[in-house]
Amino acid sequence: MASGLSENIAIYIGAAVEQQRFNLAFEEGYCDEEPRRCRSIRKVDLSPRGAALLVEVEPPFDGTRYGLGQRQISMVLMEANDDLFPIREWPRRVHVSLPLVDPETTAPVRWDLVKRIARGNLYLDPDEAVRWVISQKK
Repeated sequence: MASGLSENIAIYIGAAVEQQRFNLAFEEGYCDEEPRRCRSIRKVDLSPRGAALLVEVEPPFDGTRYGLGQRQISMVLMEANDDLFPIREWPRRVHVSLPLVDPETTAPVRWDLVKRIARGNLYLDPDEAVRWVISQKK
């Protein structure tokens, strides 16, 4: 969780975005996670940080590694240094965070209820995502 941020800072659920499908390959020590198929759902405003993309991941991954017990993670937030609405350049480096509440039913979601877990790269081609993960294990 981000330190030094006010509890009043909130994430506001935004409008639906152009639906895109892509593949997430984790980095930063998470390379043993297999790439995930992703589907963009909606833009989430991270006040005052900018915006994130709410994404459904398949298959879900085990929350144990991230301190969330046996919870299966199927929704993540992705942030980049520039616009992800829509994603136009591939591959794309992103920060991956877990909403600790259901962003579909909770609005606004406070920033202190989001846990940053990793960086990753987004690929259109699933084979490219797999190749990248394999290259990081060498």
